[in-house]
Amino acid sequence: MICFCSCHILYSCDITYCFLTQDVKEKNAAKAKLRRLCEDKAKHGEAPKLQVPAWLHKEWKQRDHLEMAMEYRDCGFDKEKFIKLRERTVTNEENHKSTVAVGWYSKEDMLKVLHWNAKKIAGAVKICEQDPLHLIRTEKGNCEYGGEEEYYVTTRETGALEQNRLKKDERKEITKDDSEEPMPEVKLDRLNKDKQRLLASQSSAAMRSKEIFTKHCDSVLQKTAKLRSLQSDLAKHYNNTDEVVRKSIKALDMDIGKLDDSYNKLTEVMAEGERDDYAGGCAKAVQNEAKIRPWNAKRHFKKIAKQEQD
Repeated sequence: MICFCSCHILYSCDITYCFLTQDVKEKNAAKAKLRRLCEDKAKHGEAPKLQVPAWLHKEWKQRDHLEMAMEYRDCGFDKEKFIKLRERTVTNEENHKSTVAVGWYSKEDMLKVLHWNAKKIAGAVKICEQDPLHLIRTEKGNCEYGGEEEYYVTTRETGALEQNRLKKDERKEITKDDSEEPMPEVKLDRLNKDKQRLLASQSSAAMRSKEIFTKHCDSVLQKTAKLRSLQSDLAKHYNNTDEVVRKSIKALDMDIGKLDDSYNKLTEVMAEGERDDYAGGCAKAVQNEAKIRPWNAKRHFKKIAKQEQD
């Protein structure tokens, strides 16, 4: 049953993925890099394991992922620069106002009027005895009624808390250094001619290498989209407590991580190829380095079932 659904989903993803533009692919890749940066790496039952501060992890869970991914891309996927860009400083200022009700009470008054228990009465008396000159009235002093000792106690305290929250945004925009010399003006028609000459100078082998790179990148993104759709379908339509389903979802997550790593390698080598005009052997090297194999859902789940039987 799982194999049938998985094949159906893979076929549907093939059709959907064909209509994705290059811009959408780049945005999906940026969101994937942001997810790997901000997600919790801890396994089940372990303490949180984050690569970024806790506040940034919380912000990533609550905010729009695409907006943050574009900022991460604008920072050149530099972790430290991105953290500084998202930084905020929050200062709390608190003012307390209290109103205290006090009075002179004997031990009997504390029991019958204030309805205090014996433990609270003993505590109040102990505090007053530390400063008897100001907190205790006796028959030798100015006790008003009956000569019984009275204690100056606090019967009630009410207060109000005024909290002023100052939020300071410390976004640092990457601006041009004023000391830099102004860039010379470039005419667009000349730029187009230079570009045409550059394209004409490239050999057919270099163009084939570039096509191979592009096909590999598209293939990796396509496989990643298929696996994510399959993982989502398993979690949504099947019982997550089932051991086979749980292991399948975990295996898919590992495969997605491997494909993300392969895509990163491809983009790095592709950037080097752009810089070196796709020198000979570059495309073959990246094929050997990435080692991308076609993902077969049916074979994958048969392998899991066989492991369960063993």
